[in-house]
Order: sequence, then structure tokens, then C-alpha cells
Amino acid sequence: QLFIVNKSSHLVCDACSTSITVPVTHAAIWTTSPCMRHKCIGQHELAPNQDPSFFGDLYRRGDVVRVRAKEHTGMLDREDRESLERSFMREGADSQSTDPKMLSCTPTLEMGVDVGNLSTVILCSVPPEQANYAQRVGRGGRRDGNSLALTVAASDPHDLAYYEVPQNMIAGDVRMPAIFLNAPAVLERQLTAFCIDRWVEETPSANIPDQMSAIYVRMSKGEESPGAFPSSLLKYIETNLVVLLDGFKSIFTAQELQAETLKHLEQFIKGDGDAEGSLAYKIQTLLTEAFRNRVDLFEMRKKANRAIARNKKKTPRDEMLDKEASDLESERKGLSQIIKQMNDKNTLNFLTDEGVLPNYAFPEEGVVLHSVILKKPIAGQQNQRLAKQEYEHMRPAEAAITELAPGSSFYVEGRKLTIDRVSVNQDNYEEWHFCRSCSYMEPVSTDSEARSQCPQCTCSGWKDTSLHQQM
Repeated sequence: QLFIVNKSSHLVCDACSTSITVPVTHAAIWTTSPCMRHKCIGQHELAPNQDPSFFGDLYRRGDVVRVRAKEHTGMLDREDRESLERSFMREGADSQSTDPKMLSCTPTLEMGVDVGNLSTVILCSVPPEQANYAQRVGRGGRRDGNSLALTVAASDPHDLAYYEVPQNMIAGDVRMPAIFLNAPAVLERQLTAFCIDRWVEETPSANIPDQMSAIYVRMSKGEESPGAFPSSLLKYIETNLVVLLDGFKSIFTAQELQAETLKHLEQFIKGDGDAEGSLAYKIQTLLTEAFRNRVDLFEMRKKANRAIARNKKKTPRDEMLDKEASDLESERKGLSQIIKQMNDKNTLNFLTDEGVLPNYAFPEEGVVLHSVILKKPIAGQQNQRLAKQEYEHMRPAEAAITELAPGSSFYVEGRKLTIDRVSVNQDNYEEWHFCRSCSYMEPVSTDSEARSQCPQCTCSGWKDTSLHQQM
């Protein structure tokens, strides 16, 4: 129950002095009641100095300040993130009542971001390493050296171990950051960036379109220009293959890259467009998939247009039909905005997001969430059209498989986004054979269909065609 009163009584515990404020009408009930503080055996009693206007004085003194919270994550645009940091750091006469005073952050705030006179840092879990801990709590106290750092330990073994012996985290050795140089996915991206640098330096006609729309238009016309990107880049790499590989290898010492790694890089850069896993194959495949996604969006917009036309023909009109028309119009506008986003996307950003170039945000290709926020028009304005704001957020694949699943909700920048569809091209489906008795599965092939039983558990039901599934 919630009681709203204008007169209150002040009580304190006779053992620990913990105070509470209650309505005057409930003072008799609370008097001699047990203290609510953990393990305290005292009782509440009326405080000697009663102030019936406790909350009135509290508000009049101006001690009550609204704490505005904001998110600080890697999904924010650079302009929005820098604006948030500036407003958070404003102090004194420059500060405004709308400035945020609390930031909810991901580890993006870990690496050297100065957020001003931060006094308190609360970590929602124990960091994985001493270096992470030092970086995160180091955001506080950068002005005067004083700050409060609190860490909440979860119930997993890692957090509980440091909860029992916190000195291991505070006084532990900070290990130097390292990377496994022979990781193929990392080297492939670095080698691609190296080749593009050399191509731009040595080829006066080298040109990468600023936006993806130029590439999409060329693909829609079926044009294959040898002098256009990416054909010109791939031709340059093919012509200067040995020089490029030698130049990239010269960056490392002879012991840093293994023979298998060098062989893998040679196959990656040397393979033609038909060699799966090669640079040419990867670029062509990604561009083709993006183009097909764009075609799918155009088709969905056409369906929305046809549905709107059918809705307008229906008579007599009622609230349900009007709501359906409004929803269809919002969907059509949203699809148009997403198509525009795809057209306007910077080509280098596309290659980075798809894992062709080094991506310092995530160690793997991300999954892109397109969203369009439609806001109601302000009352009294002449232009009564819905205001649109387009957003594009990327999540690592490991997180996206649950966070961006259809029907689930994703929270970002103070908004709740409900995932209503996943764009999947039918051409990407493969047929797989599952065993009904164990967890074994494999792509359908001539060899798989020639078997009479499961290779893992020897189940005799392997030949059942109902065990084939599209994946």
C-alpha cells in the first residue's frame, strides 16, 4: 500500500539509531516495533525532536536532486558519445539540470576515457583480469585522487574466488596485453588492409566508392567494370601477389609467423573468385549477400504498398482498418529508411563490419540491427507527419543469437526495441542430415546418403528422409 500524507513522525532504533519516517497516524503502530536492520535486536521509539514538516523542509532546502542516468556504450555514434561525455563532465555554472549524473557503461569506458570528476564506480561483476579492474576503477578520482570503488561479485566461481581473497585482484600483477599472432582471422584482415594501402599508394586510378549505393547500382545493372571496385583491387593483388606477400611478411620477424600461417595467407590472397575462403571469394560473396538483402527489402516494401492499396479500397471504414493502414504506412516508411541506410553506408565501414578489414569493436563479424523510431508530431505544428529517426546497432554474433532473436526485446539508448524479423536469404540454406538417436549431424551429400546407419551411434534409422532439415 502507498500512503500519501502531509504530516509525519520520526522514529529511531534504541539500539542502532537507524531512523525511519512514518505517517503520524501510523506512529503508534511503529512504536516498539522491531528494528528492520539486519541482526539488530532494538526497537523503534519516537525521536525526541519531532518535525512534522520533515519532507517539506527537505524539499525546501533543495537537497533533493534528480539523478539523470544515461548509457555509455560502443553502440553510440561518436557524435552522441562525445556529447554525452561533455554534458556529464560539466560542473558549476556550466552545468545544466538536464545533464546526466550517472552513466551505465559497458567496457568501452575502460580504455582511457576521461569523464571528469567521477566520484563513485560500481562494477556489476568482478573483471576477468587485474588490468581490466585497474582500468575500470581508474575512471574515478582522476581530478583529486579520491573515489569510491564497489564491486558486486556474482555467484560464478571466478567472482567468488576474488570475493574470498580480494587482495589477489587489487595487488595482483598486471599482465601485458598480448595477441596470438598466428590467428588466421586476424592476419587475413590485416593483410587485406595492407594490400589496400599499397593499391591506393601505387595506383593513381584507385578508387573506392564513398557509399555502397554506387556498388549496388552497378550490380543491379549487371555491369562488371574491370576498373571499378572491387575488380580493380583484386586485379592489382593478382598482379603484385609476390611483392605484397613479401612486404607483409617483412613486418614480422622470421620466428613470429609459422609456416602453416604463411601457407594459409598465401592461399587466402592467391585464390580466385571460385576458391572458397579466399579474399576474392569473401568480398564477392559479402557484396552479393548485401545486394540480395537490399532486393529483399525492396520486395517487402512492394508488398507493403500493395497491402496499403488493398486497405484503402475497403469500405466502410472503421477504427481497425484505419489502424491497419497506419501500421502499414509506418512499416513502409521504416523499410524505406533501412534501404536508405544501406545505400548511404560508407564502403569502408561495410568492409569493416563484415570482417574484411580490421574491426577493433568486435573480434568477429557482427550482426546489424536496423531500427526506425517513428515519433508522433507535436500538437499544433502545421507539418503533422511522423518524425523519423534511423538507428543502426551492431552486436557480436555470440550475443546477437539471443539478444536479436525474433520476438525478444533489445534495450539501447533508453529505448526498448522489439525484434520482429530476421533477414535471411533463401539461397543461403543448406540441407543437413540429422540422426534421431544422437547429436550427430552433417550436410547432405552423396556419401551421407550412401550410408545405412549413423556414423556415430550406428542407428539404423539413418535412411529416414524426414531427418533432412534446411539450415
